[in-house]
Amino acid sequence: MSRIPAVMPRSRVVDEIKPIQPQRERHTYPLIDLLKIIAAQLITLHHLSCYGPLARATEQLAPTLSLLLFDYARMAVQIFLVLGGYLAARSVLRLAPGQLGQDAFNLIINRYLRLVLPFLAALVLAVFVAAFARQALDEAFVPEAPSQAQWIAHMFLLHGLLNFDALSSGAWYVAIDFQLFVMLVGLVAYSHRHRNVAHTVRLERSIALILGLGLLSLFWFNRDSRLDNLALYFFGAYALGFAAFCLEKLPLQGNTSLSHSTQRRLLLFMSLVPLTLWIDFRGRLLVALCTALALMAWQQPAFWAKLSVGVRQRLQGLAQVSYAQFLIGFPVALLVNSILAGTIAGAGGGTLCVIWLSTWLLTLGLAFPFYRHIEIPAQTLSVDCKGLWQYLSMKRLTRASTLR
Repeated sequence: MSRIPAVMPRSRVVDEIKPIQPQRERHTYPLIDLLKIIAAQLITLHHLSCYGPLARATEQLAPTLSLLLFDYARMAVQIFLVLGGYLAARSVLRLAPGQLGQDAFNLIINRYLRLVLPFLAALVLAVFVAAFARQALDEAFVPEAPSQAQWIAHMFLLHGLLNFDALSSGAWYVAIDFQLFVMLVGLVAYSHRHRNVAHTVRLERSIALILGLGLLSLFWFNRDSRLDNLALYFFGAYALGFAAFCLEKLPLQGNTSLSHSTQRRLLLFMSLVPLTLWIDFRGRLLVALCTALALMAWQQPAFWAKLSVGVRQRLQGLAQVSYAQFLIGFPVALLVNSILAGTIAGAGGGTLCVIWLSTWLLTLGLAFPFYRHIEIPAQTLSVDCKGLWQYLSMKRLTRASTLR
């Protein structure tokens, strides 16, 4: 047990979980923060229930708990998917209509950078830990040394589509998150291609397209597990977050007035989700629906005003590191299994509890420096592709005039 790093003193922990502000101001959304925290902890525990000697020892001593964490804790990914759709709607729907193409291009490029830079850092960590783990463990879950093509595929988030073995357990989600964002931005941009149409009409067209694709995902694509490397498989949950934002926020914005028909479409979309559950029940989809309903019902500031400033700061601080915690969960689980393989093999229930708790706290503790030194620089990095977009637009216009 002495080989597990000690838990930080309480005063240090309290100091660490205060929000770390990047250069731009960050508004607080306590419910979103709370959902991120819950999802990150469940995913961390799921990782520990999946891999190596620790997972097998836990299954022998507490089979019911092991089964619950393995089968159900991973459904917390649906919380991230719904939140992703909600936050993407907030980013995309506020774009200026006249600059949508350029702004959408910037959004996609900057989203890629903010996802990929921390992701690649976590992959480097996972590869180094795996090199050590291969000396200590003969386990199928330990990644092999990556090839150059494997690195390139991960760098461009194509590893799943190209059937490369993932270098970390969370790699699939990062690729799917980016695919979903690009798809949503693309649908909004497509709806705004005619500039002679009123902005509200274009907005409602984009909402209709996104809801329609969301229904296709819920009723068809999400029922075929062979498609789970594609954003279409997960777009239903993403669209739930998008719809929750539209129903909760857009009617309150002074410059946006949704027609009654669009509001009915949004409500119809939400009401059809139970139908698809009745046709083919999926627990993960139920989690997504509950998350979307929570965002609509309990997002009001008055509900959260009862929390003290200190509590809201703690929530914000823990939520900020949720992506970092998600990324490093697998390398930490791999490291602990490698170092303590002998201890775990003959461990009793008390020893296993200490190992689980220490590993969970180690993952959470390492997420703070990872966020501070890697994720914050990625968040504050902003690339303006105005010149590139203008060049591409001119090339397109030149080609069109030539064809005429």
